[in-house]
Amino acid sequence: MKELLLSFLFALVVGSIINGLSQSAPTLDALPAQGGTNTLTAPAEPSPSSLVTEATEASFDADVLKADGPVLVEFGAKWCQPCKMMTPILTDLAGEYSGKLRIVKVDVDENRSLSEQYAQGGLPTFVLFEGGKTKHMFVGYTAKPELVKIISSYLG
Repeated sequence: MKELLLSFLFALVVGSIINGLSQSAPTLDALPAQGGTNTLTAPAEPSPSSLVTEATEASFDADVLKADGPVLVEFGAKWCQPCKMMTPILTDLAGEYSGKLRIVKVDVDENRSLSEQYAQGGLPTFVLFEGGKTKHMFVGYTAKPELVKIISSYLG
């Protein structure tokens, strides 16, 4: 219990620091234009962040339960600091495991019945599904190496 409390406090402090830094970052408009123009080009391949999809109660069956291959679902909320801290990790994993594992997020505030069914132990709650069945469930901020271990044990 003491380790869980310390982990939570650590995640809260780190999340607050990250949140504070992100709020002070300059916007694209504030950056000086190079070469007289400020143009952005679309990437040739989808960015990893576009590989992390949002599921709702209406799409959960198709996005998760009937998906081909394993799906890692994060049940979280916009206000949840540990959930925010997981976003870059999930984005990295989505790129690294593209084609092998889908990563899906579910907002528990907007999808109450899914929250009641799967996110009963706290936020974020992670559930690894395969073939429509729950294969593994864990709760809380999880470092990338630990996530890789869990995922790898199911991908073989």
